[in-house]
This record gives sequence, structure tokens and C-alpha cells, in this order.
Amino acid sequence: MTGLLGLLSYTFVACGLLLSCAQQPANPVDSQYKATIVRTSYGIPHITADDFANLGFGEGYAAAEDHVCNIAY
Repeated sequence: MTGLLGLLSYTFVACGLLLSCAQQPANPVDSQYKATIVRTSYGIPHITADDFANLGFGEGYAAAEDHVCNIAY
């Protein structure tokens, strides 16, 4: 049992070291979606976009801003 525990802990340490050596991801380029979000004094988002894909992006972005605590956990 001790040998298995040692092997398991060695494996976790080795994986952690390998992951720490990995290259950092490149900074994302500007998004291909464009939407304008204007909020009223009550916080209601008004989203304008050129097409439905951009509108969906704007709606998702506004929802993510509203529910960031739920997304984080």
C-alpha cells in the first residue's frame, strides 16, 4: 500500500511539473463578433448588432456580466 501511495504522489508531482512548463496560451485576438450593449438606469441591456450571430454574442455577453458570480462557482 505504501508503494502505491508513493507512486501516486510521484505521478501527481510529475504531472504538476509538466503542466507548469507548458507554454502560456497566446493572447486572444479581437473577437470576430461585434455588438453594442447600452444599459438603462435600471440595468436593462439594450443590444444592437448587424446580424443574429452578433446579437446572440451580445446577449450572451450581457447575461455573463449579470451572472458572473453564478458562472464563477
